[in-house]
Amino acid sequence: MFGYYSQSVRIMPTGGAFPLRQGICGYRAKNTLKAMAGFTVMELVMVISILGIVAAFAIPRWQANGAYTVGYQADRLLSDIRYIQSLAMAWGENLRLDVSTGSYQVTCVNSSGTAACGSAGDIITDPLTNQPFNVTLDSGITLAGIDTDFDKLGRPNSSGTLLSGARTFTLSGGSNSWTVSTAPVTGFASKSSP
Repeated sequence: MFGYYSQSVRIMPTGGAFPLRQGICGYRAKNTLKAMAGFTVMELVMVISILGIVAAFAIPRWQANGAYTVGYQADRLLSDIRYIQSLAMAWGENLRLDVSTGSYQVTCVNSSGTAACGSAGDIITDPLTNQPFNVTLDSGITLAGIDTDFDKLGRPNSSGTLLSGARTFTLSGGSNSWTVSTAPVTGFASKSSP
């Protein structure tokens, strides 16, 4: 007698008919439409406003502190050193990490006449971006270190002589500093915060 759903047909003034489902507590059409509705415009505006407020407080602190940007630049230098080693091994070329205060670049050590190294001192073209391999550090960050060559096996050296000690690069910004080091012989690169 009392089924969960009973079917009835409502005749529309336009002549159309559609079935309505009625439950124990009344028509279910309202609940179904409400459950299928997405976010309201007001809910979206509130979420965007909250995200904007959080960003307004977080971004200046992130930039003023400098710890995150120095750490990011150290991660990038570490990644680039490993990338330089892999390029040197893949190309069979000696490559140099040429360090200056606010940037670093990768150059050819020798003139081999190949597509990778046309002449000594040329900045190589990064095969991933087809742009010169030249990295400018973020504003306020400085880099200290000695130019380092990587041979065809990815080992760090200086003028063709393998290094006997670690080569260290220090990135500083504000009161924060990070070091990136390459181990002698193996060339293993690592990052640390002093």
